[in-house]
Amino acid sequence: MLQLLKDDEGAALITITWVVLLLSLLAVGVLSLSLTARQTVASLESETQNRLLAESAIDVFMGRYFFDDNNRAYLGAAVRILDENIRVDVEYDQGKIDINKSGREWISALVAASGRSEDTALSVADAIIDWRDIDDISGPLGAEKTEYEAADLDYGPRNAPFESVGELKHVLGMDAALYNCMLPLVTVYSKQSAVDIEFSLPPMREVAQWAYDYDWEGGDWKNPDENIYPPSYADAGEALPGQSLLLRVTLEDRLPIIVYRLNVRYKGAEIQYKRLGPLRLEMVENSIANCRWAS
Repeated sequence: MLQLLKDDEGAALITITWVVLLLSLLAVGVLSLSLTARQTVASLESETQNRLLAESAIDVFMGRYFFDDNNRAYLGAAVRILDENIRVDVEYDQGKIDINKSGREWISALVAASGRSEDTALSVADAIIDWRDIDDISGPLGAEKTEYEAADLDYGPRNAPFESVGELKHVLGMDAALYNCMLPLVTVYSKQSAVDIEFSLPPMREVAQWAYDYDWEGGDWKNPDENIYPPSYADAGEALPGQSLLLRVTLEDRLPIIVYRLNVRYKGAEIQYKRLGPLRLEMVENSIANCRWAS
């Protein structure tokens, strides 16, 4: 994995000059407030500063370092903004399972490889497919409105595509441990039924290796060892435009360390990228160390 270490204070100052003014305005009148109000303002000021630092790091990384003139793409970079050490890392959504497009084989393989039984893996996969399809007919082991009612739930499947991966927690048969295992390896943005293993992170490659070794559900599995990660940078110029990416921004100097995430679609050198959603604070601590594929 290629990494960069750059001091981008000069570039970042251009994008966040107004931060100082904003924070100064927030401080006006603070001394006349109560202790509780002062703490609230201080918390708001800190949160605003953190978000602006993260936004600036993304702009600097995507504008200057993700893709360069030598036709190379980078998977991560360390930037320094206003004396803050910030890490930006890239995950390719096409190297993940799209829960709106992938079939039973990929979804159930992910569940089974996390340590669940075959019956559980197939029933969760069918329930996910039933959540996103437009009919009220449940799959072989799936769940539609009747099954949700039988489970004393006051909601049923959307019967429409997942709007976010966070919806997975509402699927019948999902529990917190399984949700945490699946979350880093799924997406709603790739728009692909299969996973491009050459773009996958190690845990996803281990899932694919498990499915290949066990010939899971008779799927057309490819040997991950024959798909080298990361992809060839020689073809990056043609392969990148149109791809959806997850950017993870880590404010390394904060205690506890603060992590933000942003989904974008890379449009090319001129347009750079389009946001697919808001910048979000990463709230869930994904304990993939408890999943079978973790090393």
